[in-house]
Amino acid sequence: MALGMVLVVLDFRIDALDLLPDPLGYAAMTFGLVPLTSRHRGFLIAAVAAAAGVLASLPDVTDPTFAESWWAAITGVLQTLVVVPTCVAVAALLPAEAGLARAVWVGDLMVLGVSLLAEPVLGPLRGGAADDLLAPLVLVLVGFALLVVAGFVWLLVRAARSPLPQR
Repeated sequence: MALGMVLVVLDFRIDALDLLPDPLGYAAMTFGLVPLTSRHRGFLIAAVAAAAGVLASLPDVTDPTFAESWWAAITGVLQTLVVVPTCVAVAALLPAEAGLARAVWVGDLMVLGVSLLAEPVLGPLRGGAADDLLAPLVLVLVGFALLVVAGFVWLLVRAARSPLPQR
């Protein structure tokens, strides 16, 4: 599942072709989550969101402008619907990981909220000198988002090393 998240987040393109296609990442997350769905409802919600992400992210494979479309906002919501329920499930099943899980899901919700509000609020400011002012804000948001993803991947690695309680 961690590899799937990395595939979704990283974007390497040659011309219009995405060499690390998001649908592949969402599929990897789906396959990683399905065996866990009987352990906690959060894993089921995350698996359904990841499966929807496979379809929703298909246009990103060949469209380099996908990240600027409203469709990308949908995949952002689906990504959060993978991260948050997974973190809730891990926290419930592995109390030792609850602190990290909580930090990751709160951070993920913050990134989604700021991302969804950024375009309507900051979009009209684009162009000229305003771009120079917005660049540091974008760098901080991207840096924080990468930190959240790294935390999520780290949480998954730690959780994979811990046996889940039997049902």
